[in-house]
Amino acid sequence: MDGDLPTEDFHLISSCPCWAYTSASCRIWVNCHLFCKKTQKSRHFTQTANAGVMSKNMTEAFKELSAIIRAFGFKGSGQNFYRIDQNIVAVINLQKSTGSNRFYINVGAKPIVLLPEGDSPKKVKEYDCMFRDRIAPPEGALGWGYGLTDLDLAEFKSKLENVNSNYFAVLHTLPETVKSKGIHDLLPENGDVTIYGAYHAATCYEFALLAKAYGLTEKSKIFAEAGIKICKPKATGLLAKLTKQINS
Repeated sequence: MDGDLPTEDFHLISSCPCWAYTSASCRIWVNCHLFCKKTQKSRHFTQTANAGVMSKNMTEAFKELSAIIRAFGFKGSGQNFYRIDQNIVAVINLQKSTGSNRFYINVGAKPIVLLPEGDSPKKVKEYDCMFRDRIAPPEGALGWGYGLTDLDLAEFKSKLENVNSNYFAVLHTLPETVKSKGIHDLLPENGDVTIYGAYHAATCYEFALLAKAYGLTEKSKIFAEAGIKICKPKATGLLAKLTKQINS
C-alpha cells in the first residue's frame, strides 16, 4: 500500500503529511520541466540515481524491521505481516510514501468471526481491518526514514511492544468486551476516540455486525439503533444496513 494519505476510516492517526503533494521539490521539478530542458535532464538523472539509493535503503530498512516484527510472532514478508490470535488477526503494514524518502507503519486487527466464509486469515490486509491505527514516527518526523539508525530501531521495537500489549492484547478480548461493556464505554458520545473507534454511524454498524456474530442479538440491535440516530440522511445505504440489523 503506497501513498501519503491514509484512508479516512483510520481511528487514530499520529500524523497526516498531506502537504507532501505540494512540497517544494515538486514545485522545483515543475519549473525545471517548463523552463529548462537541460536542467530537466539533469534533474531526471539525479532523481533516477536517488531512486536507486532509496530503493536500496528501503530494502534494508524493511529487512531490519521484519526481523523485529517476526520476533513478536508475526509471519509474512515485504510490506505485510500477520499473526493469527484466538479472536483476531493482527496485521502490520509498511506503507511506502509516494515521492518521498519515508514510510509509515500501520497496524490493524480484524475479528476472526467477521471473516467471510472460506477466506483465509493469512490473506487479511491492514485496509481490510475493522480496527486500524498507525505507529507514530520519531518525534518531529513526518514519517519513518529509510536510513534507520540503531536508535530508530530501538524506538520501533519499544513502540511495537506497546502496541502488542495495549492494542492487540486489548482487542484480543473483544468477545468479553462487547458482551460486558455498554456502547458508550466503547464509543464515547463526547467525540473522544478510543482504540475501538469513534461514535459514528459506520462504527456502530460494524459493532452491530460484531455483536451479532458473537451471538449477542440484543446488543447488536442496541448498536444498530444508536447508529440510526446519528446516521446522516444522505447515507441511505448505511441507513438501510443498520435498519436491516434491527429487523434481522
